[in-house]
Amino acid sequence: AAAQSLRLAALASEVASAGHFEEVIKVIDGMISQLAAEEQKDQEKVDACKDNYQKLDSAEKDTEWKLNTTMAKMDKLEALIEQRVSEKAEVASQLAEVVESIASLKGNRTEDNTAYLQAKSDDEKAVGLLQQAQAALEEYYAKNGVEVGPLG
Repeated sequence: AAAQSLRLAALASEVASAGHFEEVIKVIDGMISQLAAEEQKDQEKVDACKDNYQKLDSAEKDTEWKLNTTMAKMDKLEALIEQRVSEKAEVASQLAEVVESIASLKGNRTEDNTAYLQAKSDDEKAVGLLQQAQAALEEYYAKNGVEVGPLG
């Protein structure tokens, strides 16, 4: 605004001193061409700002899309983590049951083995006693002349 006032003052001064319209027309033509140049610069600046705005808007939308995509991936991975944690807990529970079952079976096997070994020992002692009894009877029968028929 101050620059235009100075220009108008200069124009008025030229008109007052020259008194001819040709000078005024030249000055007005000069101002018009200067305004056209300024308008061109302003239009270039507006175009550059619009381009910059479009780039920023595009970048914002791209970033927003990436954010939404990343958030969806995170939600999917969190659900997968929860599923895996649940599966892990289930497997751990099953493993505990298997370990308990193995311990129970081992205990049963130990008891059964102990009972088997005791029965085997008892049977071996009985066989030994029967052999002693057979030997004693054979000796008795041999001393006393008792004949025993075929066995079996």
